[in-house]
Amino acid sequence: MGKMRLKELRKSKGLTQEEAAEICGLSRRGYQNLEMGSYKKGDSKTMQYVLAQLDSLPSLRQRKSALSLTSISRTLEDLFEEDEVEYVYYLKEGSNHLFVLSTEISDRNLYGYEEEMAAILQVEVTFVKLSTLLENKAETTRFFARARRVYPQ
Repeated sequence: MGKMRLKELRKSKGLTQEEAAEICGLSRRGYQNLEMGSYKKGDSKTMQYVLAQLDSLPSLRQRKSALSLTSISRTLEDLFEEDEVEYVYYLKEGSNHLFVLSTEISDRNLYGYEEEMAAILQVEVTFVKLSTLLENKAETTRFFARARRVYPQ
C-alpha cells in the first residue's frame, strides 16, 4: 500500500499530482512526499486517508464513458420522458457542462432537472432555456457555433 499504489491509483483516476493534492486537501509538495514515499511514520493515517479519497473517485475510463454524447443523450431521454422538450444542445465549457433546451418547463422544474443531471453525471451542469439564450445574439451565435445536439438523438 506504499508509494507505487498511490501513484498507480492517481494515474488510474486520470489526475495530476496537483489535482490529487487539491482533492485530498494537501499541498502539492505534501502529496508528492506521500507518493514518493518520503514521508514521516506519523503520516500513515494521512496515507490511508489519501488512498481512500482517491479510491472513492470514478476512474478516468468511467468518467469518460459516463460523459459520452450517447450516454448524455440517453440520460436526457430518461430525464425528460414525461415533459415537453423539443431539443437539447450541449457544450462543455471548462468544468461546466452547458445544456440549452427548447422547452416550456418552468424555471423551478428546470432547476430540479439540472440538479438531477449533475448528480447523475457527477459534473457541474447548467440548464438554460433557448428563449433566455436568444436574448443575447452574440452569445447565441458563439454557443451554436460550438454546441452539439444531444436530444433527441
